[in-house]
Amino acid sequence: MATIPSGKMRHKVRIEYNTPSQNSVGEFVDSWSQKVSVFAQVRAVSGGELDLNDQRFLNSTHIITTHWVPGVTEEMRAKWNPVPGSTTTLNIDYTENVNEENHTLIMVARRQQ
Repeated sequence: MATIPSGKMRHKVRIEYNTPSQNSVGEFVDSWSQKVSVFAQVRAVSGGELDLNDQRFLNSTHIITTHWVPGVTEEMRAKWNPVPGSTTTLNIDYTENVNEENHTLIMVARRQQ
């Protein structure tokens, strides 16, 4: 079983899902709701390409590792505060249930522009 030392999961990360709503003129706009808040390891990756399990990700900027959370998908996003007073939004590009053991979740994400 893959394990993550608790001391490495020092970032509080909010996983959010989109719940579109209509504004006053009837247009659908993104509205995000929190699915879960977890402690995670957030690592910035350098360069423009990331290889993970024989898959290549262009423009991905972060790898988020946490304990298993069911239902996290690529349609979601992660938000965290790397330093007090700032919030970073990361669009999730890929999720992996490590070894299909429902113990560790890896998310590959890119910083929202």
